[in-house]
Amino acid sequence: MTLPFRRRHHDDEGSHDRARALSSSELVEALDPDEAAWLDHHLETCTDCRREREAFIADRELLRSLRDKPIEPPRDLWARTATALDDARADRRSPARRGTRSPWLGLPVGAAAGVLILLVVVGTALLPGILPRTPNGTQVAGVSGAPGPTPIAVAAEPIVRVSTAADGSLALMFIDIDAVCPRARPECVPPPGDGPEQTLGQLGAKASTMTISPDDHLLVFEATGGTAGAGKIYVVPVPAKGTEQTPPPTPTAGTGSQPVTPEPSNPEPTPAATPVGQVEIASGVTVVGEVAYSPDGHYLAFSAAPLDRSTGPDLYLWSAGSGAAVAVTSDHATYFSAWLGNQILASRLTVPAEPEQPGNPKASDQPGASGGNGQGNGQGNGQLIEAHSSSFLFDPATLTRTELSQPDVWLPVVDASARFVAYWSGTLTSKDGVTWELGAGQLVLDKWSTGAAAPEPGASEAAAASTAPEASTVPAVGPVGELRPLVTGKVADFRAKFDPEGIRLALWIGEDLQEPVGRLHLVVIDPATGAITSAEPLPGTPALRRFSIDVNRLAWISPPGQNGQESSMQVLGWDGDSFGEIHTEPAQDLLILR
Repeated sequence: MTLPFRRRHHDDEGSHDRARALSSSELVEALDPDEAAWLDHHLETCTDCRREREAFIADRELLRSLRDKPIEPPRDLWARTATALDDARADRRSPARRGTRSPWLGLPVGAAAGVLILLVVVGTALLPGILPRTPNGTQVAGVSGAPGPTPIAVAAEPIVRVSTAADGSLALMFIDIDAVCPRARPECVPPPGDGPEQTLGQLGAKASTMTISPDDHLLVFEATGGTAGAGKIYVVPVPAKGTEQTPPPTPTAGTGSQPVTPEPSNPEPTPAATPVGQVEIASGVTVVGEVAYSPDGHYLAFSAAPLDRSTGPDLYLWSAGSGAAVAVTSDHATYFSAWLGNQILASRLTVPAEPEQPGNPKASDQPGASGGNGQGNGQGNGQLIEAHSSSFLFDPATLTRTELSQPDVWLPVVDASARFVAYWSGTLTSKDGVTWELGAGQLVLDKWSTGAAAPEPGASEAAAASTAPEASTVPAVGPVGELRPLVTGKVADFRAKFDPEGIRLALWIGEDLQEPVGRLHLVVIDPATGAITSAEPLPGTPALRRFSIDVNRLAWISPPGQNGQESSMQVLGWDGDSFGEIHTEPAQDLLILR
């Protein structure tokens, strides 16, 4: 399948030239509707042309602003003008110049200075030929020697990126981003360089399930299908930065009288050696959804279904340093969503039972493939099944489960300060009872309630018991029901993450469950009201599913083939309401771990 943003083999520079010409023309006159539609479609899929258009608009606004701001002449303008006039007066007295009369000599000194100032202002602000050019060819008002655009400082944790080498080994790169460029000046600082690298051997890891511990010491992955480790989930130590993980040396044959057995002419492929310290934490299963460590690194949570997908998934928990992961549910319909502090947020699907018909005995209450009760609903016969979701909090330390009060909350994600929550509000559908897709509903932002507060220290048990639950004005734990839609259009899959401040929400939206490429949005939230601001700093750029958001930056991997190049790591940074971007050099098989 060829995606719309991929450069096709017959594309040439004509489409880009046309986009540049239309971007210039629309600044002075309205475009024809067909041309405007073509330009909008092209800009959605071409980052370079979109940046050039943004540069055109920024330059126009800068030039227009000169009309409202008086331009101060250089401080030494009068001194240079007076010197020039003195020189001209001296030339007039010189015998060699008496036959030539300068037009300046008929003007008073003040009038001549005024003419010179006017020429400087007009020449600087209006003549395009003397304006310096930016690297992308656009012009910006200014004079020679003026300082360039100021980069936007970024102070976030390093981005952990992984790439697969030609021999199948993994290279973990820790990349620091110190600054990004204003969008109208995309080359104000050089691209970020490679950081410290940690190399692991041939793990045969399934990319979509890889994650790394908060201290960067452990890598978790599911083995890919077709290998001896298929259906197994491993934890492997990450070597020190700048080193490579190698298996212990294989003993070689001695030099004594024992003959060395010759190798067969067609040897079987030698399986990769088990990395030192690798631990198998689950087998016979495949990961469904995300795998994530708790913020303190003590626990790992994920959902996994049987390898043959005979049932839906259960929630698994692994304690760092222990042996195997433990299934903490057995309903075959529980999906890990995210961590809220050191508690797990998870969702469970329920398929309503069909009304019992006369002469039709009730079906078994044993869970079916969907994790429901197996009571018809078209399971296995191609008919559309509709399921409802409920979500809960699970404390791995106390094994306490707290149900959320709001119904039809699917895969909620709460910000670190527990003010806001993003989730799918609606149903899910399936044709086989195993693979589920978002059904009727919408992706929303809501406020989060932490529930009733704990009693004051020293308060008597009697006083605490005297307050009836129904009399409390504090809502139960969970979303409060103030729904604000986040995106429009089709949503088949999504992933949501808040920044540490809890006022910026990154959303990856997939329109097809089978397609690894979707669109990444950044939504800004008013912390006082919970309203979504109208300006969207990142309005749906093509991206792979894995992304990373931190204090003042968002990083993602561009799809291979975009703009005719391999993937690259893209970074959007911000300082308050100022946003900028930067990207690494293109490379193959890139993935963001954190």
